[in-house]
Amino acid sequence: MKIYLLCIFLTLTGLCYGQAAMTFDEALAKGINIEKLDKEYKSGIHSDTSLAVFKNVNEYISAYQSMLQELGKHLQEKGFKWSKPTKCFNRIYFAENGEVDYFLFNFYQDEISIEQEEIFKNLLNDFIQEYRFPIREDEKFAQCSPVNYKPVNK
Repeated sequence: MKIYLLCIFLTLTGLCYGQAAMTFDEALAKGINIEKLDKEYKSGIHSDTSLAVFKNVNEYISAYQSMLQELGKHLQEKGFKWSKPTKCFNRIYFAENGEVDYFLFNFYQDEISIEQEEIFKNLLNDFIQEYRFPIREDEKFAQCSPVNYKPVNK
């Protein structure tokens, strides 16, 4: 019985503190305090460089764009297709080692169906389990941005 309870505890602990991709509304419903996260994770880049984790803006932007391209490739490899250009807003929280702690997103109203959003979220969760941001400064950081996902022309 003790082993059974320990397994349940470890599973639930992993769900609470593991890497997670979800909408902003889901994060709030799970009790994730975004304001608290914003205080805990510094900005990856900032107009005031003393407030930024990364000082080389061009290198950072290139790494962030590369991450979004890798995500797009992952989605495509898993058979996910955008039917039209699709607007989304992301806020991503990274650990010191480059792992994604939280990947929060919201699609603009009527951009995709609920079913397609759920598939996207599941594939995004798969992606962040293996992804590591390529440059590091041994400090937690966050990045937000609008994104326009586009259909792949073949």
